[in-house]
Amino acid sequence: MYKYATDDETARKYIERIKQTSGQKSSDLTLKDALFSEQYRRATWVNIGYIIFHELTGINVINLYCNTIFKEMESKGKSILTPRQGVYLVGVVQFLASFCSTQTVRIFSRRTLLLWGHFGIAVVHAGVAIFNIEEIDIGV
Repeated sequence: MYKYATDDETARKYIERIKQTSGQKSSDLTLKDALFSEQYRRATWVNIGYIIFHELTGINVINLYCNTIFKEMESKGKSILTPRQGVYLVGVVQFLASFCSTQTVRIFSRRTLLLWGHFGIAVVHAGVAIFNIEEIDIGV
């Protein structure tokens, strides 16, 4: 909206139009409407694709098993971190990455961040998996 609104009056008109058309009768929306109605179809399928793409990056595996991974590394004597410190480190890195993402959206488009960001996440997670399989604990 802000890209095309060259002045405050145009921006106000866009906002007014969005207010008028958003959420009307959305409580009556059925799954069939969301998936196949011309008004909602594109947004619904884009979001479903995004959800699948996001889950396939593997972030849940890291979140759920990072404690186990760090315990295994500690039991071999190859880790400089305790499992608790490792979990804290993962959490801090995720927090900092979230903060950075809110700033980079000002520079890059959301689509660019979505595609390249998730591609990067997939590469990093594949690296973690390979390092874990090959028992290169510093890489993990």
